[in-house]
Amino acid sequence: MIDPLPLPPPPAPVPLAGLSAALVFVLLGAFVFIGVPAQLMNLAWGMWFTEVFLFLGIPLVALRLTGRDALRTTGLKGFSAKALATGFVAGALNYAAWAVPLMLLAEHLFPKKLVEAFDSAQVFRDRGPLELAALGLGVTLAAPICEELFFRGVVQRGVATWARGARAVLLTSILFSLFHFDPVGFVARFELGVLFGVLALRSRSLWAGIGAHAANNLLSTLAFFATGGAGGEEPGDPPVAAVLGMVVVGNLALAALGLAVRRWPSLLETTAPAEDTPAPRPAVAAVVGPWLGGALAAIGLVVLLDSNGIALNYYDQKYPVKEPAADAGTSEREAYAQLKATRAKARKGEVPLNDYFEQRRLASEGEKK
Repeated sequence: MIDPLPLPPPPAPVPLAGLSAALVFVLLGAFVFIGVPAQLMNLAWGMWFTEVFLFLGIPLVALRLTGRDALRTTGLKGFSAKALATGFVAGALNYAAWAVPLMLLAEHLFPKKLVEAFDSAQVFRDRGPLELAALGLGVTLAAPICEELFFRGVVQRGVATWARGARAVLLTSILFSLFHFDPVGFVARFELGVLFGVLALRSRSLWAGIGAHAANNLLSTLAFFATGGAGGEEPGDPPVAAVLGMVVVGNLALAALGLAVRRWPSLLETTAPAEDTPAPRPAVAAVVGPWLGGALAAIGLVVLLDSNGIALNYYDQKYPVKEPAADAGTSEREAYAQLKATRAKARKGEVPLNDYFEQRRLASEGEKK
């Protein structure tokens, strides 16, 4: 009996460096031409859509189609509660030591109009309870997981194949901040990227970075609501002494955490450290089909359930109306409150959409005069 010929070895996957570089351009285009319009349709839904189907879905599809175990390659496999908790503590301390001071400094250095234009807290203003809940979960849950998988799990690991260690972390952090399209917050987000990147590098896992990312976003969200931001009021800057105290105490605490991690490395350990792991290549339809079908179903669902909201959001972009300043007159504040009330009724279907459209157009044109 003749022994059968051995099967040829599976083809080597596309180099991770090339794949990560290609995905940077693919995700940039997808975010601009799909993610931004999705968020203009409905902000809360659009945020989840962008995170799940773009920043998470596209890299996972690409990794599978290039013959990789997507979860093991990125470092998402092997959940570690200790690494997640350690990262969360690091993110909370870093928020006080670096994130807040850097943002306050940027807000004083940049022109006021530019600061107002790129105020990320605006996403929470004038939202209903369900929208606020969806946005809060998107910021504190979806963004940390999905963005860490792309930036640290794919991009940083790809860059690390030719620019190891600190250079890979720094280059990825620059890309991470650039993707937010926010010149005011660029330095602060770059510093956050460095923190997340160092945690990914030290732990060879995404869980510590996810914890740090979640802590930063959670604290910034809580700070917004604690200072009355949801009501449209602009909180004043904290005293300089308080900020300096945050910097000193926060950095001392971060140093202590670093020493603890060196003393007990298990704080960052995972059962499945990231490693570029080959896997059988599935059929293209088996991977792309569920991703594309899920994306189309999500779009259809939001159009079905919130067609009024989509129309209102489009009109809001077409005819912008500024929120009254803190020193605005009573009549201006009342007119703005009436505009918001009409919008809420139009979204619920209690008044015709055209009533709000006309009111919005007149208010916008009045500001230009």
